[in-house]
Amino acid sequence: LKNVISINTSGHKYGLVYPGIGWVLWKDKSYLPEELIFKVSYLGGEMPTMQINFSRSASHIIGQYYNFLRYGFEGYRTIHQKTSDVAQYLAHAVEQTGYFDIYNDGSHLPIVCYKLKDNADVKWTLYDLADRLQMRGWQVPAYPLPKSLENIIIQRYVCRADLGFNMAEEFIQDFQASIEELNSAHILFHDTQQSGIHGFTH
Repeated sequence: LKNVISINTSGHKYGLVYPGIGWVLWKDKSYLPEELIFKVSYLGGEMPTMQINFSRSASHIIGQYYNFLRYGFEGYRTIHQKTSDVAQYLAHAVEQTGYFDIYNDGSHLPIVCYKLKDNADVKWTLYDLADRLQMRGWQVPAYPLPKSLENIIIQRYVCRADLGFNMAEEFIQDFQASIEELNSAHILFHDTQQSGIHGFTH
């Protein structure tokens, strides 16, 4: 592509390695600014290097290299196709409830993102749903979009390779149960004529 001179990416989500490794590729050496390269005297010779942190373990790189050799292109394709399939399954199940507008359905990136419909006739919010899901052991963030869109609250799932269909089905069961609980939840006000003990007793 004419106007693309470098591509960078983080490896820990979909490169299947530990956090802390990423890659950057330049179209040509001439595009790499010389001031980003520094030369160090190492093991009796001079070595040029370009990185954020120089002195650190190479375990992340070795792990990534191992995965490249083990899986190859077809292995990565198979793994990420399954991840995409799971994301699309989740997006479809979320949409089927009728309460949400889907922003990302997992077909391009294995991420599901949605908001509560403007005309959803419910008293709960995505924050309430996040609380309910957390009670069942799921951490699903709900947060506003960036500035100028901060009035829109979204929820999202980042689907990784270890999220299989079995776990996705369990999540959807808990997701649907959480919605049912929220729909039937209500606050009870004490009757002014009530008397007796209220609260925790032995």
